Amino acid sequence: MDDTEFIVEALREYLRLAAYLVSDIPIYWFWLCVTANTKWMIDHWFINGEVKELFKCLLIYAVLSLRFIERPDRNTTTGRPMGKLNRTDNEIAKGANGTVVYEGTYEYEFDGRIEIQEVAVKRLVKAHTSTDYKEVRNLIATDGHPYTARFFGVQEDDDFVYIILERCICNLYDLVHMFSGKNSGAQDSNYIVRMGKVKNAIQGTKLWEGNNNETPSHTLIKLMRDMAVGLAHLHLIGMVHRDLKPENMLIINKPGLCLKLSDMGLSKRLPPGMVSLGPLATGFGTPGWQPQEVLCGGSQTMAVDLFSLGCVYYFCITAGELPFGDTHAERDHNIRSANEADLSSLDKQPEAKELISCLLNHVPTHRPTAEVVLAHPLFWDDGNRLAFLGETKVKLDGEPRNSQLFIDLNSRLTSSIVLNGRREWIDALDSDLRTLVWKENLGRINYKFKSVTDLVRLIRNKYVHFDDFPDDIKKLLGSTTPPQGNQGKLEVNPEAYYNYFASLFPNLLIEVYKVMKRHCENDKNFARFFKKLSTSI
Repeated sequence: MDDTEFIVEALREYLRLAAYLVSDIPIYWFWLCVTANTKWMIDHWFINGEVKELFKCLLIYAVLSLRFIERPDRNTTTGRPMGKLNRTDNEIAKGANGTVVYEGTYEYEFDGRIEIQEVAVKRLVKAHTSTDYKEVRNLIATDGHPYTARFFGVQEDDDFVYIILERCICNLYDLVHMFSGKNSGAQDSNYIVRMGKVKNAIQGTKLWEGNNNETPSHTLIKLMRDMAVGLAHLHLIGMVHRDLKPENMLIINKPGLCLKLSDMGLSKRLPPGMVSLGPLATGFGTPGWQPQEVLCGGSQTMAVDLFSLGCVYYFCITAGELPFGDTHAERDHNIRSANEADLSSLDKQPEAKELISCLLNHVPTHRPTAEVVLAHPLFWDDGNRLAFLGETKVKLDGEPRNSQLFIDLNSRLTSSIVLNGRREWIDALDSDLRTLVWKENLGRINYKFKSVTDLVRLIRNKYVHFDDFPDDIKKLLGSTTPPQGNQGKLEVNPEAYYNYFASLFPNLLIEVYKVMKRHCENDKNFARFFKKLSTSI
C-alpha cells in the first residue's frame, strides 16, 4: 500500500469514527471528502463550520500519525487483547459513568520496526458514546503538542470504548499530596503500591523549599508553566477545556517531570469568529474549580479556564490547599457571591500572589490570557529579573524626577510595601555593604535611601560594576568560583545576587513590575517583559 492509499485508508477510519460525532450530517459527506479532492472541498464547499474544522483536524491527524491508526475490532467481547492493544487488570483510576483507566501496552510499527509503548487504557461504557467520542475528537485536535496528553488511538467492542493514551506516573493531585504528606482521601493497596513506585522513581525531587514548604521549587514552577503552555495551545486552536483541575493534569517522567493536560471530555471548540459558548452551553466542570459565570449560567469564554488555572496554581503553591473555602459547597457559595479569596497564605510569594489574584478575578475580561500568564515574572529566571530591573533603571535615567513614573514608583503605598515598614532601605543591608554605600554617598553618587527608584539604581549599578567590589562584599552578594585562567577573580552569580536583595525586599520586583507595566507596556525596550509570549516549542 503506497502513502496515498494509506492516507485514504486512514481518513476512512477516522471519518467513519467521525460519523458518530456528527449524527445529523449524512455519512455520504464523509465518503465524498475521502474520494474527491479533500482539501479543495474543505476550503470551497459550503459545510457547517464545526464539521469543516473537524475535517481539517482529521486530515492533519491522519497525515501526521499514519502508523498509529488501528481498525477497531468489534468481535472481541472481553476487551483484551484487541488487535495490538493489550490491557492489564491493573487499575490506575476510576471516573464517572463507569469509566476505568487501566495499565496496558500498545504495539505499532514505526519506521519499519515494531514499537511497544506503555499506555493508559481509558475504558468507557458504550452507553455514553456521544460524550466519549467528543473526547476522542478533542484528543485528535490536540495530539502532538508536548503539553497535552498523547493520543494513540481508539478501539471498541460490544460494550465498551477504549481510548489509548500516553501513560503517566501519576496526576498532579497525587503528586502534590504525596510530597506534602497530606491525606488525599481513600487509598487502596494498589494506589499505595503505585505511589511508592512513583516516589522511588523521582527520588531527590522537591516541590517546595524551606522548613514549612513555603517556597515553590524550580520543579514546581516548571510544572506550573507547563500548564499555561498547554492551555495556551488549546486556546490557540479555539478550544475551551472547561474542567481544569489537578486530577486532569498528568505527570510524565521523561526524565525530569513534565505536566500534560488531559481529559477533554467537557472541552468545546468555539465556533469560528466567536469568543463565547453562550449561556446555554451544556456540561459542567467539577464543583469548586469553576468561576462565577459557569455557576450562574453565564456565557463561557476562554477566561473560564484561567479562573480554574488560578485555583490550581493556589493548590500548588500552598501544598494542596484551595481558595474560597475548605468544602465544595463553601467554595461555590463564595464564588457565586463574588467574595474575594483569602490569599494571605501567599504573602511570602508575592509574584505568585499577584498572578493568582488576577486569575481569580470574578470579572472574566479582567483575567489575563494564557499567553500573558506565560509572560508573568513568576516564570522569569533570576537573570531576567535582574535584566528587568536594569532596564527600569535605564528608563528612569531618561525621566525627570517629577514625572508620573517617578511619582508612582516612589508613592507612599509602593514604598511602604517595598521597604516592608522600614523608613530607609539602607537599614536592611548588611553592615559591610551599608558602610560601602555610605562612603559612596559622600562622593558623586547620591542615593536617596527612602526612594524605591534609588534602590533599583543600587541593585543595577552594583550588578554591572560587581568587579569593583572587594572580595568580602562579592562573597556576601554571591559569587562563583573563578574559571581557570581568570587569575582568581570572583565572578557574579546572578541567582545568588538577585536572591540576596529579594530576601531583603521580597515585594520589590512585583511592585516595580506593576508600575512599569502601566507606564511602559508598549515601550519597545520592555517588549520581552510584557509581550505575549509564543507557545511554540
